[in-house]
Amino acid sequence: MSLTTKVLLNKVRKKQDGSYPLVIRITYNRKVIYLPLGYTLQESDFDARNQRIKTSSKKVDSVTRLNNQIASEVKNVFSVIAKLEDEDKAAIMTMTEIKKAILGKGTENNTTVFEFIEAIISNLKSVGKFGNARIYKDSLNAWKNFRNGKDLHFHQITHKTLKDFERFFLKRGSKENTISVYLRTFRSAYNQAVNEGLTTKENYPFDKYKIPSNKTRKRAVTLDVISMIEAYQPEPYTRLWNSKNYFLFSFYTRGMNFIDMAGLKLENIVNGRIFYTRQKTGGEFTVKIHAKAKAIIDLYSKDKKKTDYLFPIIKSPNNPSQAFTEIKNGLNYFNKALKTISKYLELDVKLSTYVARHTYATGLKMHGMSTEVIKESLGHTNVAITEDYLKSFENSVVDDADNALFG
Repeated sequence: MSLTTKVLLNKVRKKQDGSYPLVIRITYNRKVIYLPLGYTLQESDFDARNQRIKTSSKKVDSVTRLNNQIASEVKNVFSVIAKLEDEDKAAIMTMTEIKKAILGKGTENNTTVFEFIEAIISNLKSVGKFGNARIYKDSLNAWKNFRNGKDLHFHQITHKTLKDFERFFLKRGSKENTISVYLRTFRSAYNQAVNEGLTTKENYPFDKYKIPSNKTRKRAVTLDVISMIEAYQPEPYTRLWNSKNYFLFSFYTRGMNFIDMAGLKLENIVNGRIFYTRQKTGGEFTVKIHAKAKAIIDLYSKDKKKTDYLFPIIKSPNNPSQAFTEIKNGLNYFNKALKTISKYLELDVKLSTYVARHTYATGLKMHGMSTEVIKESLGHTNVAITEDYLKSFENSVVDDADNALFG
């Protein structure tokens, strides 16, 4: 391999402000190409001798991080050309084709990481999955922040990239669980990119990298607390009254999530059961309606048609984007009201949208149910695992568990 590289400022392309593009000059078999790195610098910002950005530079937020990225780009040049030589391709490729290969722009697709995630977000919104779209958007914004807005290709993501991402947000004071959500979402996008042929699993960065995660603190309350909430009597038809009912309805229906409660219509109630599709997982659920849940349904179903929503949360059913905003705002009001109820009842654990679900799980366990039937939701790092266990048993088995819990 006759290959050399040099990081330098391209003096041929001077900008109006006197800066120059930062590039890698690649000399391969006496032919030269320039690989742009996406930054322009003043000469005073660049250490030409050591091919590094000076630590005194104010051009970027993190000089060390950018210098590491440059080193990674140089390493990638050698890796790509070595692979092309091993495959006996380099000798018959033009320098333009080699440049495309280095940039990850194969002959078929040149979609970048940011572009691909934007496409995922757009697709999710098109089918009304605004919550999932927001999660991907948060992850994308985190990557843009980490990269100073500079896009990249999937093959450029390494174990070191993921560790640098993690350290970047830890230094900024982000919680491990927040970083975990960013990275789990990104891993999902990466897997989709593999499935669509944008990259391969040959250098899959998540094989050895472990996504950070703190075990979430316990959120379940005792059944005595549930009794206190049941006995609490706020003024009817107020925000506190609605919130009390929403919380208890969630508890009575196996910890139904707020977004699923918001989308519940009277037509979902058939022969003493609720049938619905979980927004988060797409799984089909059916729940037997017990007397306490029926009492709440009766409160909210008066003078409503089968196609009407049970709860007054969504007011714009024909506008999916607005409906999602109404659910999000309703959730915020719900959580604020639960804090007020917690304070009024002088509870040690603050009520939240998660408490009903976790209390249901631990309540079943306290009533002697096998961990094969129901796992403590708070003991899981992924709530979907618990849901999968619940779905794996016949409804009659879970109905018996409900009977034991609710009487």
